[in-house]
Amino acid sequence: MREQGYRKLIQMIKDEKIVIKDSSDGQSLMYSESLVKKYRDRYPDKKIVLFVDNFHKLPDLAEMQGHERIKRLSNLMKNMATSNHITIVSTVEYRKLGIDEKPSNVSIAESKSLQYDATVIIHLYNDLHHKDEDSALLVHHDENGQALPRIWCKFGKNKVSGYEGREFLDLYGYAGQYRSVDLELAKKELAERMQLLKENRPSSF
Repeated sequence: MREQGYRKLIQMIKDEKIVIKDSSDGQSLMYSESLVKKYRDRYPDKKIVLFVDNFHKLPDLAEMQGHERIKRLSNLMKNMATSNHITIVSTVEYRKLGIDEKPSNVSIAESKSLQYDATVIIHLYNDLHHKDEDSALLVHHDENGQALPRIWCKFGKNKVSGYEGREFLDLYGYAGQYRSVDLELAKKELAERMQLLKENRPSSF
């Protein structure tokens, strides 16, 4: 499956259905917009989606600080999406969270302007990265019994459909694959997992 995925990805790059740039090519929103305009001119009828890795590390407006800079960056990105008729998907940074704290809109660093400008906000959470598999709550097991992360997804904002519930995705990191989990099944397994961890919790003296 991985080899098939690589072949498909390479062909999509050759066909310019996927364009990948890293920080050595350019990092700013201005650079991103120049790319968007280039491919918009080349493919005027195609839908374009721009993926940005870490909004908070964009170098634009470096002369500004703190909230005002994030506010201006957020406005620039919103205007870029609107004027070029594209969708932008970006990761963002959270403030420091507690070990068992699930993220919410207020967890986003300098969050107010981003909350306002974003059309959809989805929070992702898993506790397996800072707990072992015997104490983590959000896990699933593959066919070999290996404990893998189950990702909690919460819609913090959704101006597309209005849905602001939660979903669960099983991550298979070695295959680069997410699989959607039936919500009722996920809730049932979560309750069973919570009960199991409660029963196995060491007694305090």
